[in-house]
Amino acid sequence: MNPFARLGVEPKFAVDLTELERVHRDLSRALHPDRHVQSMPSERRRTLDEAVAVNEAWRVLRSPVRRAEALLALRDEPVDGADAKPSASFLMAMMERREELESAKAKGPAALLTLEQAATLDADRCLAALSSALDGGDATNGPPARLLAELRFHRRLLDELGDLTADA
Repeated sequence: MNPFARLGVEPKFAVDLTELERVHRDLSRALHPDRHVQSMPSERRRTLDEAVAVNEAWRVLRSPVRRAEALLALRDEPVDGADAKPSASFLMAMMERREELESAKAKGPAALLTLEQAATLDADRCLAALSSALDGGDATNGPPARLLAELRFHRRLLDELGDLTADA
């Protein structure tokens, strides 16, 4: 399934999420089962299948990771090949961030929040590089598949930090 085609948007990484949400809402409204009660069973089944596909496309495109995966799949670029391996320097930086996380856990909520802010900046830079690579062909920061792999690392760290700061 091509989620971009399903929602009728241009296949690019930098999407307007507000516009995407509007398109999703309009399609969902048009495909809602209550609008097709009088239709033949086969037509009701078809619109239900379309509604499910529209919802799945929305879930894919609103997530930066899944959106990048979809773009790479459309381009027949592997997301698990040699180009998808994070660089050694990136892995070292993530190991250092993990050590900072352990230290911040012991120091308390303020340290966790400070680390979360720094990790968010790192993730934002990675997102910008990924967008530039996917939409502008700028591989200065590495191939898109590698940037996607690095973004996954950032997201896992931020998810963990989010859980810790929510509990604090």
